[in-house]
Amino acid sequence: MKSDIKLSIYQLKYINEHLTREIGRKDSGERDLAWRISELIPGVLSESLPTVDEQIEKIKIDIAREETENSEILEKDEKNNNLPDWLKAIYRKVAKRSHPDKLSGMDKEDRDDMIETYMCATEAYLSQDIPELLMAASDLNIYPESADKNTLQLLSQRIADSEADIQNTRSSHFWIWAGIPDDQKLTFLVNFLRQSGYDISEEVVEKCIAKEKK
Repeated sequence: MKSDIKLSIYQLKYINEHLTREIGRKDSGERDLAWRISELIPGVLSESLPTVDEQIEKIKIDIAREETENSEILEKDEKNNNLPDWLKAIYRKVAKRSHPDKLSGMDKEDRDDMIETYMCATEAYLSQDIPELLMAASDLNIYPESADKNTLQLLSQRIADSEADIQNTRSSHFWIWAGIPDDQKLTFLVNFLRQSGYDISEEVVEKCIAKEKK
C-alpha cells in the first residue's frame, strides 16, 4: 500500500505539472487572441485581462491572509476534523521543516520554496485536501508510513480529474491559438469571428495578425 501511495503521488505531481503547462499555454493564447479581437472590434473584450502572475500573486495574498489566523484555525481543526492521525503527523513534519520561523540562514530562493511548500500544505490541511497535502509533503521527501485504501482512491480520482482538465484545456480556442502555425492563423481567426457573429474581411484580419503587441 505504501509503495502504491508513493507512486500515485508521483503520478499526480507529474500530471499536475503537465496541466500547469497546458493552462499556461491557454492563458498565453487567451491574452494574445483577446488583444487581437479588441483591435478588430474595439470594446468587445477588455484589454486588461489579469496575467497568470497576477492571479498567482492574488492566491498567495489570500493564503497569507489566512495564515494570520492559522493558530486559531489549527487548534479548532485538530479537535474537529476527520483526518487520520497519520495524516496529521505528515502535516506536523512538513510544518516543522518549512515553517517561516525555522528558515533563518537559508538563501532567498530556498526560503521562498520552503514557504511556498508550507503555505500549500497548510491550505490543504485546513481544507482537508488529502492529495494536495501529500504532494506538498513529497516536496520535502516526506511520505506516509501507513495509509488506507480510501487515500489511494482519492489520489486516483484526483489523477483522473486532472487528466480530464488537460483534455478540456486543450479543447479551448485559446489553447489552439497559442500553438497554431502562422499559415493557419488567418483561417482560424476569420472562422472564429464569424462563429461569434462578426464578418470581418480577411484583409483586415491579416493585418491584425501581422501586428506586434506594444
